[in-house]
Order: sequence, then C-alpha cells, then structure tokens
Amino acid sequence: MREHVRASLPLQDLLPNFVHAIIAQVARLGDNRAALLADWQRFDYLAGREVVCTVGTDVREGVAAGLNEEGRYRLRDPEGCVHEVIGGQLRLRAASLPEDSTGPGRG
Repeated sequence: MREHVRASLPLQDLLPNFVHAIIAQVARLGDNRAALLADWQRFDYLAGREVVCTVGTDVREGVAAGLNEEGRYRLRDPEGCVHEVIGGQLRLRAASLPEDSTGPGRG
C-alpha cells in the first residue's frame, strides 16, 4: 500500500478501520444478503470472462458466472455445465487478458 500512497501508514492506525468495515459487512450479510450479493455481482471483474479455475490438481476452464446465493463461485464449462467452486484459484485465461493489462511478466 505504501507504494501507492507514497506515505508510511502504521498498521495500528489502519487496523481498527479494517476490522470495523469487516464487522459491518458481516452484519450486513445477516441482515440483507441479497443486497450484498448484488453489490458483489456489480463489482465482479471476472464475470462473463474466460477463466481458469485451479483447485488442488483439478484445473477447469470456462466462463466466470458469478456467485450463487450460498457464496460459491460459478464456472460455466465449454459444454455449458455449471460448476460451483468453494475454494481454489480463479484467474483470467491468458487469451482474455485486456491488452493494456500489467502484472508479473507484463508491461
């Protein structure tokens, strides 16, 4: 974070704000789950894009289809089957990275 704001930010000053924000979101989850899910869907960068999902040694490719009501991420494979992912790694397929993408080995 320091690289982005060009200042020293003591963790002890930031931590209470993070904890408060997390507690507020957990409370919101219990109060209005549908609204929280709608917010997540609105900001889901992967939704509709080709992704690779890795869970242990299992690797699947497909189109990211967002969260379901239980919080599992959905992946639609090339045959149209929807798989629900509880844990693992989701990443964009190399072919679907934006042209101006930067990251390890890019730009």
